[in-house]
Amino acid sequence: MVLQCAQEVLSLFVLGVASKVQSVGGTTTFTPVADPTGGEDQEDAARSRTNSVFQRLAAEIVDAGLAHDITEAYAIVIPAFNHYGLLPTEPASNPEPAYRSTTEADVEGTVELTAPADDGAGGLILGRDTGEGSARQN
Repeated sequence: MVLQCAQEVLSLFVLGVASKVQSVGGTTTFTPVADPTGGEDQEDAARSRTNSVFQRLAAEIVDAGLAHDITEAYAIVIPAFNHYGLLPTEPASNPEPAYRSTTEADVEGTVELTAPADDGAGGLILGRDTGEGSARQN
């Protein structure tokens, strides 16, 4: 019961963090998932998405004892980011860069949570509240 209460509080915290996130960086891989019906149409095949930032968040939740396994941790993290439309999408044939150009004005008032140091690929870009009740607009 205590773990469930802690998970509920954590899920609300993650929802609050996700509400301030502008984009999720990291490395996203798409892996085809076997079709349980045995169909051959690869165009409609389901794909599993794995993102290094979400993996790191989920691993930290498990390491902290707030989830029994990575799947349970994803159940805490993924819904919050999905609510704000921040889950990775299928890459386009001519994908746009994951990050836009950053100016000094952009850097002031933002916080970056990065993926593992050896990953070398971005993290979560957060906008800081301007004090006027809304997130900074770019």
